[in-house]
Amino acid sequence: MSSLDHSLNETMDSIVSTCNLIPEVFRDGIILCDSFKESISISDKVCEFTGYSQEDFAAQSPFSLITHCEPIFQKDTVQYATSIQSKLGHSIPIIIYPKIIYRNHHTLFLFIIQKQAEFRVPLKNYFLAQFPNRFLFLHEMLRQTIRYSHQTNAYGALLLLDIDNFKAVNHVKGYSFGDQILRDIAKKISSVVNTLSVEHLNGDEFAIVYHTHACVYDKAKEEVNTLSRKILDTIKKPIVVEDQSFLLSASIGVVPFIGEEYLPDTIIQYADGALHEAKKNWS
Repeated sequence: MSSLDHSLNETMDSIVSTCNLIPEVFRDGIILCDSFKESISISDKVCEFTGYSQEDFAAQSPFSLITHCEPIFQKDTVQYATSIQSKLGHSIPIIIYPKIIYRNHHTLFLFIIQKQAEFRVPLKNYFLAQFPNRFLFLHEMLRQTIRYSHQTNAYGALLLLDIDNFKAVNHVKGYSFGDQILRDIAKKISSVVNTLSVEHLNGDEFAIVYHTHACVYDKAKEEVNTLSRKILDTIKKPIVVEDQSFLLSASIGVVPFIGEEYLPDTIIQYADGALHEAKKNWS
């Protein structure tokens, strides 16, 4: 197995572990795949309710069994009601909650599946109740970093990044074109430091959760500011899409934190305020 394959497998295992934190009452299965729909991870619960084995899915893509599955690969799809064919030929109504994840140089598609049933609590209600910002993975990454910071007495940091005036790109070139640029930006961010955890939140906003090496606030702030400058300088480099070159800039809001001083929501709130101030300075 190549180091790239190993990295992809580790990344997929980490994401599936995070999804397993969602109570089973809200999920009936998880499908995770790479951008080529080749490396696919399927939870055992999908096998249980469809009747297919893991070996069956290795020979036949699960997406060939989902009715009109194209919309689940579109960035703006929040949930999608469709059906999946069981091994016995039955059509099982399902709701798919898709998410595009950029992590460790990989672009991945995550699909949390819920069987449709009368009086079933929608998964989105769980997200709203447990994660008011709807940023499931950002919350989990922050929790992990808070625990790590508490154990090591070293600062963590949250960086919220917003691409300046990106709406103009979408308006002139269209959302599909803009999505290609966002994918390139995600790769640029991930390339700066290998230990970064990068999350595309929505639209033109990204979150970066970072472990510093500093146990003193001033040193941590200096380290994160240096990282921010590297990210901003990388984003300023030309992006070429369909033989067209674009020059973009970004604004970053930064919040260092240590130990269990703050909850994830509080950290996000402070970082959002710092981002707002940074954008005011840009404009």
